Amino acid sequence: MLRIQCLTQNLLLVTSCALAASCKTADQMVYDRLTVRAALSAPVAATLLSAALRSQLSAATARFDAGAAVSTINDAFIVSFELGPQGDWLPCADQRMRLQLPNGEGAVSVGHAQTPQRWVGAGFGHARVAVIELRVTPFGGGCEVDCFAPSARSAEVTSLIGRTLSLASDDERGGPGAAEPNLTAWRLGMLLQAARDAVDRGGRALLLRRAAQLPGAPSAVYEELGEFAAAAGQLDQALARLRHAALRCQDPIQRARIARRVHLVVDRAGRPARLRQEALGDIAAGDLPGAEQRLHSARRAAPCPHIDYRLLAVLHRYRGDEVAALAAELLAREHEVAQEAAIHDRPKLPATAATRPSPLSVDGQRGRRR
Repeated sequence: MLRIQCLTQNLLLVTSCALAASCKTADQMVYDRLTVRAALSAPVAATLLSAALRSQLSAATARFDAGAAVSTINDAFIVSFELGPQGDWLPCADQRMRLQLPNGEGAVSVGHAQTPQRWVGAGFGHARVAVIELRVTPFGGGCEVDCFAPSARSAEVTSLIGRTLSLASDDERGGPGAAEPNLTAWRLGMLLQAARDAVDRGGRALLLRRAAQLPGAPSAVYEELGEFAAAAGQLDQALARLRHAALRCQDPIQRARIARRVHLVVDRAGRPARLRQEALGDIAAGDLPGAEQRLHSARRAAPCPHIDYRLLAVLHRYRGDEVAALAAELLAREHEVAQEAAIHDRPKLPATAATRPSPLSVDGQRGRRR
C-alpha cells in the first residue's frame, strides 16, 4: 500500500482477537470487548473512527472544521460516546482532531483544537444509559484499537470499525462512510502521494484523475490534468480542467497565472479553425504549398479527420489528382460522426469546380454516413 509522511504503511486491517466475554457495568448494560490491530498511526485511526462513530450514532456534533471528538491519556487516544436517557448520543472529549492536507501534495497532518467546555467531563453522569468507548494506542508500526461496546450494538460497532479501516486502506472503495471528510482527506493524501511517486506520466495522470473525483482535491490536481489534456490535443477537456483549477485556487497570484493559461488554450482551440479557413483561401489563390502547410498545422494542433480529409480532397482536386481526391473523400465519410454538431464545424468550401460533387454519389448528394 502507500506511505504518507511515515504515518502509515500497508493499511490492511489485522484482527488480533475478538473476546466474546461480556460484563456488566454500573449502568447495568452488558458489554462486549473487541481488540483489533491496524497498520495505521494511532492519531489517524482515532480521528477516523471517532468521525465514523459520530456519523453512525447521529451524535451531537459541530462543523467539520471542529474535527472529531477525541481525548488523550498519556500515549492513548480515547473515543467515547455516551447514550443519554432521551436516546441521544453525546461525544465526551477534551479536544477535536481532523485530518488535513496543508500543502496539497499528499502530506497528511493531524490538526488539534481544544474542545468547548460543554464537551468535557462525564457526559450524562449518573443518567448515562450506555457508553461506547474505543482506546487507540500505538502498537509496533501501527496501532491497537480496544473497543468496549454494549452487546446489543457490538456487531454494529465491530462492522463500523472494520469498514472504516478498510476504506482507509483502499482509495478506490466507496459505500457507506466513504464520503466522510476526514476519510476523504486521508484517501486524497494517499492518491497524491502515489501520484508524486509515479515513475511514468500515464500512471500519474490516472492517479490524479482518481484524486479529482474526491471532494477537496487541490487546484493543482485540476491544473496538471488540464496540462495533460492540452498536451494530448484534448482542448475542450483542458479548458474545463483549467477553469476548475482557477475556481478552486485561493492564491490570487496562482489564479491569475492559471487564467493566463486558460487564455492561451482558448487561443489554441480557435487557431485550427482559422488555419483551415485560411488554407481554403490559399487554395483559391493558387498557393497550394501554403495551403498544405496550414492544413498540416491544423491537423497537428487539433485533429478532426472528417474535416481534414475533405479539405485534403479539395487540395488534391486543385492539383488535378482526382484519384487521391476520391480516396480522401472516402476516408472523410468513414470518419464522419453521426452527431449533427460535428457537421456544423465543417469550413465552408469555395464555390468552384474543384468542389463539385463526388462521382461516388450517383444522385449528386453526399453519400450516406457510416
